[in-house]
Amino acid sequence: MYRCAYIEMIGCITRRVVEIWAWLGGVLLIFVSAMTAVSVFGRSFLASPLLGDFEITELACAMAIFMFLPLAQWHNEHTIVDIFTQNTSCAFKRGCRKVGELILLIFALVLLWRMSLGALELKQAGEVTMILGLPRYLSFPAILISLALLAIVLLLQLVGMACKESTKDL
Repeated sequence: MYRCAYIEMIGCITRRVVEIWAWLGGVLLIFVSAMTAVSVFGRSFLASPLLGDFEITELACAMAIFMFLPLAQWHNEHTIVDIFTQNTSCAFKRGCRKVGELILLIFALVLLWRMSLGALELKQAGEVTMILGLPRYLSFPAILISLALLAIVLLLQLVGMACKESTKDL
């Protein structure tokens, strides 16, 4: 019983962190949108676009996409195809959800591992963007944090489900 309360407390903290993280992703997209509007305006009316705007857009959008993943998982808002399970029992759907979360957890952890290695390789290679010369690995810290948060959310959902089922008969 105490274990479940502890998990709930961790869940509340994680939810708040995930929400703030997604808000930061939203702010990042607003910045990119404003920068793109300024660049288009400059290109159209002043014959002077912002140099490297597409490079910043590329890096920022990559970060923002990953920054939304933990919150989407928290609210179970990922796209699902339930045509095969719509007429099945709740227990079967719950089981399918657990299996899906487990697969996604494994995928997030593998992606976290491989992308961290990729970031190190990019840093060691010194690869930079063409116009601004920004290091290509700049977006990786936010992406790696996002994947770690996604894994934490999935773990909490899997453990939390087990907690709810274990206390259901009490």
